[in-house]
Amino acid sequence: MPAPTSHRPRRARRPSRLFAGVVTIAAAAAVAFLYLRFVVPWEDTWGATTEDMTRSLPGDASVPNPYHQLHHVVTIDAPPEKVWPWLVQLGQDRAGFYSYHWLENIFLAGIRNTEEVRPEWQARKVGDFVPAVQPSYLGGVFGEKVGWSVTIVQPPEALALGYWGTFAIVRLADGRSRLIARQRRGGPELAVAWLPVTFLFDPSHFVMERRMLLRIKELAEGRPATPGWLGSVAWYGWVAGAVAVVLTLLRRRRWLSLVASLAVAAVVWYVTGDLLGALAAYMGLGLAAICVALGGRWAGMWIIGLGAFTYGVLALAPDAWVVFGVSFAAMSPVLIVALRRGPTKPRGR
Repeated sequence: MPAPTSHRPRRARRPSRLFAGVVTIAAAAAVAFLYLRFVVPWEDTWGATTEDMTRSLPGDASVPNPYHQLHHVVTIDAPPEKVWPWLVQLGQDRAGFYSYHWLENIFLAGIRNTEEVRPEWQARKVGDFVPAVQPSYLGGVFGEKVGWSVTIVQPPEALALGYWGTFAIVRLADGRSRLIARQRRGGPELAVAWLPVTFLFDPSHFVMERRMLLRIKELAEGRPATPGWLGSVAWYGWVAGAVAVVLTLLRRRRWLSLVASLAVAAVVWYVTGDLLGALAAYMGLGLAAICVALGGRWAGMWIIGLGAFTYGVLALAPDAWVVFGVSFAAMSPVLIVALRRGPTKPRGR
């Protein structure tokens, strides 16, 4: 009789790294196409009507034949006289930019948002310099002054900054205001820089300017930014998320990722004094490291998903800080459960 043979069950074949790489590249290309086809037109005209986009504004003559235009607009339930005091205070050395200071300070900008009208900040004149970052930014690698020059001051109707654009406050018939941010671009140099401008600068600019306009609207209307209880939930989520990321990286033995994330957060906190900026830097790097640890050869897909979620929150949420905090509060138990799987062990042959 022939000797009995043992049949070991076959393990499911895992996709090769090449296959995973091809799928990831295809997914990135699909995301880029969808962004160009649907998101860019929405970004470029956020909140704007045809009347807003065709209206003649101060500063238009500086770029008479624009290659491209951006319009970001909000309606404010207050007259222009209530909006102007907030707008004229823009600047790193004044009231900040009413946007996500925790994102700005990840890049060590040294931004502090002041949410009160200061009499000493109400004077602006043509030629004034509006700094974007703190003095001697990054040791002066970008020059002594980083920011914009004031080109037009027409209180309470218009403020224009060179290379940023025009902020116009249009009085409506019912006493409300339309705050229009218009940027006109011209010149062949833009075509050369199309890739970084379209996929890096424009999304960042939109996120920050959108939040700025929304916050000016809230301030001019006298509305609080976030209810106290919701802010507490958000803070809990940020702290809980940070703890969950630490534990996950420790369990997965990603020592270098943990140390690097903590080091970057420490630098942000030391240079800017912004605790939330330090938390944001840590969470961004930590979550990217977790995507690599848990995703394996599909880590690229995990990173694409994380990036899409992050941009979606920043571009759509009234206050992304709160939404991220609530998301982290919900995410933390999931990461804790994932810890039980333990470190990944090499498979036998």
